Amino acid sequence: MKTSKIIFISLLGTISAFIVAGAIDVRLNGQSSRIIENKNSHITLPLFSNIIIENSGNLNVIQSDSAYLEVNWQKDAEERDIDHILSGDTLIIIGISKSVEGLLYANLYVSGPINSIILRNSQIVINRINSSVLSIRMNGSKAWLNDKPNGELLYNRLDIRATGESYINTGDFSADSVNVTLQNSMANLNIIAGRLNGVLSEGSTMTSRQADDIQLKKDSTSKILMRY
Repeated sequence: MKTSKIIFISLLGTISAFIVAGAIDVRLNGQSSRIIENKNSHITLPLFSNIIIENSGNLNVIQSDSAYLEVNWQKDAEERDIDHILSGDTLIIIGISKSVEGLLYANLYVSGPINSIILRNSQIVINRINSSVLSIRMNGSKAWLNDKPNGELLYNRLDIRATGESYINTGDFSADSVNVTLQNSMANLNIIAGRLNGVLSEGSTMTSRQADDIQLKKDSTSKILMRY
């Protein structure tokens, strides 16, 4: 091979190496530039047993030794007051959303048993709460119930009522009794239930595991899908 060809091939190899290195640098820099530094604020809460959440999203509900609301903000954001009201034993939270400038997400830590959660135009993740009986009411909302996996018994009774194009998804846990009412909504239930009762209407869909005792009703516009 001639010397000129060798030089030309070596030059191409060098240029290719610089191009690859540049691409890697751009990719790494691109990833690092998307990292958002944050800060958080804590709001101490008294004991409560019922929760109402309105017009909120990016909210996690977590069992803890103490009750408080942790709000995560972008580092340079101006922290604002979060609307919350305590009425008797009911905590009402309004407007935790990405539409609030600089707000990233929030964690609601609960310290006692929770009897009911009502959602209106909201999205939440329930990571774990200690309640033998829990009622979830939803309208125009989405909820992910990710409590205790691997079939562990969690609830003696779980009541779910979803309306207005709501959606609920559950983790893999056990419950003695599950009662579901869906109106123009969807439910994906991975619960191992002793008893499963439900009524579906207005184009609702429910996917569920088989249960020992099943009592389900639906109208002509709704669907029920069972799996083992």
